[in-house]
Amino acid sequence: MYHPASIRIGLHTAGPLDQAPRTPLQRLLWSRGFTHSPRYNGYVPPLSLSVGQQIHLVHDAVHAVHSLGHPVAHFHHPEAGL
Repeated sequence: MYHPASIRIGLHTAGPLDQAPRTPLQRLLWSRGFTHSPRYNGYVPPLSLSVGQQIHLVHDAVHAVHSLGHPVAHFHHPEAGL
């Protein structure tokens, strides 16, 4: 499973998003289709999106998470073998 980008949120410990997210941060990520990725120690967008759409969604989520007052960073992951 290749994800071109992921996000990490400040001091927030990344973990699975359950079906009934409780915090505004969890709701924001869950509503956009993000899932927890132990591989990237953060959150990744849905694989059903194209690479370009995944990157755009990550950038959009960074701004939304920041507006909630959380420090957030995003990371680009080169495809293996390139």
